[in-house]
Amino acid sequence: MPESSAGPFRIEDGCVGIPVESMPAVLRVAWAQLQRCAAALGAGGQLLQEVAPLATRATLCILALNPDHHTAWNWRKRLLQHGYAAPSEELRLLSLLATYKRGCKSGLLWHHRRWVIANVVLAQPAPDLSACWTAEAEACAQSCDRYPRNYHCWAYRWWCFAETRARAALALPDGAPALDDKELAFAQAWVMKHPADYAAAHYFHLLAEAVCAPARLQAAAQSELERSRDDLASLYAGYESVWHHRRWCALVLSRHGCPHIAASEHAFLAAIQPPRGSTNAATARLIANHAAWLAQELPTV
Repeated sequence: MPESSAGPFRIEDGCVGIPVESMPAVLRVAWAQLQRCAAALGAGGQLLQEVAPLATRATLCILALNPDHHTAWNWRKRLLQHGYAAPSEELRLLSLLATYKRGCKSGLLWHHRRWVIANVVLAQPAPDLSACWTAEAEACAQSCDRYPRNYHCWAYRWWCFAETRARAALALPDGAPALDDKELAFAQAWVMKHPADYAAAHYFHLLAEAVCAPARLQAAAQSELERSRDDLASLYAGYESVWHHRRWCALVLSRHGCPHIAASEHAFLAAIQPPRGSTNAATARLIANHAAWLAQELPTV
């Protein structure tokens, strides 16, 4: 098919796409088909077999173009509940929709994925927790690597982890600590590699506070504090997420009775300078914000 903007499809760089000018017409047709499906529902809103194929096609079309369409997601749930869609295929569809930015950062997409896991996959007799967690963790990692700072994805990963951990503790008491260690190492490595991803840092904070004993939490905060000192002093002073991460570390150490954390933080702030050759006003603002936070939360005696 030659490259052309004419017609309903376009091939560019080896990818099939729909021209932007064609999208409103496609959505109108798909929405009209979905309304036909609604009119054809049986008594009590029961989804009839003859309606399911049309509803499947219409919702696929709508969600591919607009992943924030509440009604289309509700129809997908109805198809799953009546057995007209397979959970594995639904998860594959969600992973496909998450390959572009609007889909990947859609809160409704991740809410629907949570619904599928909670109400279909984990509702089965004796679900395979290990396989489910491994698949969902990989899907989250791919999405966050493709489009960083994805709050909805990290929130979904937190829910998956908490749900898996709770079920694993009931089914296999020795399995939860191993899961904790592996996930903590993953989150810590991710924060190190993605300093601008505050959603990931927040996930690490939640995770560490949930799974670490006090002594281990203090050690983790101390390690992260030292690493962020190097990051801020060299490359990432202009990254607000790194400053937020450092504040969490300092607060954890303060709450656990570290006697010198306030003096240490004030001394660090006095010594740090913006990166060499930089007069970035944003960096200066971040340093000033941290100074104000220190004065309020960790004042020197």
